[in-house]
Amino acid sequence: MLQKTSYGGQPHSFFCFYIRRCRMIKYFDVNSIDAFGSHPSQTVLRGTNGARMGVSLVASESYSKEESHDDQEGLFFVEGTGYAKFDGVEYPICPGTYVLMPAYTKHCFRKDPDSCIVRLLWFHSAV
Repeated sequence: MLQKTSYGGQPHSFFCFYIRRCRMIKYFDVNSIDAFGSHPSQTVLRGTNGARMGVSLVASESYSKEESHDDQEGLFFVEGTGYAKFDGVEYPICPGTYVLMPAYTKHCFRKDPDSCIVRLLWFHSAV
């Protein structure tokens, strides 16, 4: 039997169920990523069937190299402001922006001149 817990004032037995069966909980110092390349990215968790999660930084005012993947990708922007292009269409980004891209979506990023850096969390999962 699952223990019910309160989350935001509401009982959530699923939340407990998920945490109890979580395969891996890992803590990562996101500030340590600053040492990686020109468009730094670090995978912090790997799952099954190609699932993975990581952190990327965007430090350039020019667009990063356009890329695409053979699986779907989700993004959550946590710091900074800038722009993203998805299949050639430009969108503004800021903390709290989230995106779920289908497989093979071309994408790239750049930061605003007034922003120190753009930090985002990403995940890949099988289609």
